[in-house]
Amino acid sequence: MTTTTTTATVSTTTVPAPADPTRAALGERLADELGDVDVGRRVATDLEQGTLDRLVTAAGGDLAGSPVLDYEPTTAPLQQIDSIWAFSFGFRIDADAGIAPVGLMDPPPPMDVVSPGPVNAALAQIVADLVEDRPVPVVAQWEIARELVQLGVEDVISVEPEVAPDGSVVYLSTPAVAEEGLRIARSRGLDMGTAGVVCVADMAATCLLSMDRLDVPAVVPAGVELPDEYDPLSGQLWTRDVLSWIPVDLLGRGFLAR
Repeated sequence: MTTTTTTATVSTTTVPAPADPTRAALGERLADELGDVDVGRRVATDLEQGTLDRLVTAAGGDLAGSPVLDYEPTTAPLQQIDSIWAFSFGFRIDADAGIAPVGLMDPPPPMDVVSPGPVNAALAQIVADLVEDRPVPVVAQWEIARELVQLGVEDVISVEPEVAPDGSVVYLSTPAVAEEGLRIARSRGLDMGTAGVVCVADMAATCLLSMDRLDVPAVVPAGVELPDEYDPLSGQLWTRDVLSWIPVDLLGRGFLAR
């Protein structure tokens, strides 16, 4: 299976290992997991101290070997999967809306100026191909759900952002999407069984952690090539390139790990 996304190239140089031994250990682990020494070292050097401390605690002090820092997700054959869970990554803001891309702590843009973007379109195509081979219930974050409608995939549980009475949007985090998706599925009497997770490659292990916290067994469908490229025009700044994403991902892992 092939996917097409917009590529964001990250310029790297030969980065020295951090002097601090804890940061150096993190840099080595990330370099191994991500396949890029410079990215691993740059993230480890610049990571906020509070995030680093939480990661060390979550990893039981073992940054070199703890599964908390795994980036290679568990997989299983499609025939062993009972439902598909699709988590979005970024979105596009309409160019004529006059709204700047948002940072992690900024309020999301209004829903009427946002579209799924190329990464979520690629994820939706993967889901459509999977359910064609194995028709199972689908839970999808709204960006992917919109694309699935266009692809003719029916009966998708769409996890929508929350809209406050004043019209402001409350965008759900990945763990919140998983929790809300499970709530909706259970309200419909659906047994989701083993969840097959579809998301970008650098997010997969974190999505599995989110499902694990809900006591839902989860894997990535074996043989699926998850998108591993970033959208430089994403309306969420932290999803534009690997150096912006990994620190945010590590922040989440520190809270998710148990």
